[in-house]
Amino acid sequence: MKRIIALFLIISTLAVIILSIASCGGGGLSGTYSTSEYGIEMSYKFSGNKITVTTFGISMSGTYKIDGDNIIIKTSLLGISSEDSYSFEQISDKVIAIDGIEYTKK
Repeated sequence: MKRIIALFLIISTLAVIILSIASCGGGGLSGTYSTSEYGIEMSYKFSGNKITVTTFGISMSGTYKIDGDNIIIKTSLLGISSEDSYSFEQISDKVIAIDGIEYTKK
């Protein structure tokens, strides 16, 4: 009986840990956010940890990670990879700011 109770406690503890980690999410953004700041159309499309950045009609795909008040974006275009960090703020469910520029969710 003690083994059953011990096993139950271990499984319960693991379940709580797994659910806690899952609720944190990895970035948590989804959908397309866009702006026409300075007359330039630019958009970020988020799906899981994947990102597609589009500007001047050129799209680059990669991954992103939100680290505190920064977003780290890794992309590759024509075999050239880059990793850049920008300031990030989630203003509302529909508005984010990257490097001080506001993007609205479509």
